[in-house]
Amino acid sequence: MILGGKIMFKISYINILFVIITFFCQNVFAKDVGSSALQILKNPVSAKAAALGNAYTGATDDVNSLTYNPGSLGLITAPEVTFMYNQMLADITMNNIAFVSKLRSFSIGGNINYVNYDDCGERYILDLTGGNQNVGSRLGEQLTPKDIIITLSLAKKINPVFSFGGNLKYIKSDLVDKDASAFAMDLGAIYKPESIQRLQIGFALKNLGTQIKYYTEKEDLPLILSIGGQYSFKALPINLYLDVNKPNDNDVTFNSGAEYRTSKIIDVRVGYSSDFEAGS
Repeated sequence: MILGGKIMFKISYINILFVIITFFCQNVFAKDVGSSALQILKNPVSAKAAALGNAYTGATDDVNSLTYNPGSLGLITAPEVTFMYNQMLADITMNNIAFVSKLRSFSIGGNINYVNYDDCGERYILDLTGGNQNVGSRLGEQLTPKDIIITLSLAKKINPVFSFGGNLKYIKSDLVDKDASAFAMDLGAIYKPESIQRLQIGFALKNLGTQIKYYTEKEDLPLILSIGGQYSFKALPINLYLDVNKPNDNDVTFNSGAEYRTSKIIDVRVGYSSDFEAGS
């Protein structure tokens, strides 16, 4: 009877997660490609995840999984801190810092992601007098668009096979002449089936929240449903990763990666992402 109770207890969590995923799938249909605001929310915030093709929904190795699946934080056993600086194209820079720690039976974490789009020139006053549409007096104010995303995380290991967590996000976006803000949340879980050792499956719903308004129209955030897995071979130092994603502004995309651990300090990684092909 006790064994049966445990089985029902574990199955109930999977059933609840399935209902949540099914409910939100009904609202995650492709619109125009890239039509959601703040596409920066899709960018990798971890060098390791980027090398693995961004296939990180089922990963539980480190603090970087906070952004991809908050449920994985419930499996972290020691405090971790990470920092990333990324110089992207067009002089765009991304700075990301994250931490995670244990608090009794919970895991807590935080993340700050700051994106700077470099200077876009200077601000001028438009002179419309006399029918002329010439640029008028110079204000000398540099135009520097930027985004900042602040995330707080909470997760818990429910039992040996199931971990659940969530993120709360505050998003502030500063355009050339307008700024806007939004709130969002992520929900995630990790399931380790007892019948398949060394396999873990992740589920994540990211950027569920308010719309953001810059001018007159409100825009949706890039809502993404992800299901992924990580498999570690017993006899080989190899990890395999696979993600299937359904954004609200694109077709289904696939991410995959592989990691070969040559030593305790050197890993070789390769990854593939279909994000650039979807919708094209």
